[in-house]
Amino acid sequence: MSDQQDFGRGTGTNEVIGSTSTWDRSEFGGDRAGQGTPSSFAGQPMQEGDQSSGQGGVGSVISTAQEKVGQATEQAGAVVDTAKEQVTKVTDQATTAADAGMDKAASGLDTIAGTLRDRGGSMGGGSMATIATTAADKMEAGAQVLREKDTEQLVSDLEALVRRKPVESLLVAAGIGFVLSKIVR
Repeated sequence: MSDQQDFGRGTGTNEVIGSTSTWDRSEFGGDRAGQGTPSSFAGQPMQEGDQSSGQGGVGSVISTAQEKVGQATEQAGAVVDTAKEQVTKVTDQATTAADAGMDKAASGLDTIAGTLRDRGGSMGGGSMATIATTAADKMEAGAQVLREKDTEQLVSDLEALVRRKPVESLLVAAGIGFVLSKIVR
């Protein structure tokens, strides 16, 4: 037998060196086996344009992903802007309601101060009348402060007072609550 016959049958030692098996041709697209370029990638057939451009498909995937990220960013920005507008509306409404409540509280303090003055005057005199008059004066001063300041100023002043004198603030709040509960009954 000659070397050519051995090579054709695959029985000689030259089998590995110069042969192209059926498996090699089917995996790499038949005649293109010598080029080293597969005809498919991850089981998907490649087209001629894909082979020549190399990363053309990857670039389009990246640009599509960047577009999606841009769209998501725009939508998130729109949601944040809408939320900011809603918070601003609610804050404005709360401030308006607080200012109206402060006006009512000032009017209520004036009414209570007037009532204390009347009752103190009916007591005739002495220490109880003096205490009632002093309390009425303090309530009128408080009503005046409520009328002069807006909500933000009042809250910042109150926070500063509570930080400076926490125990006294708590006792005053408890005392005011007790007095108001007795008057309202």
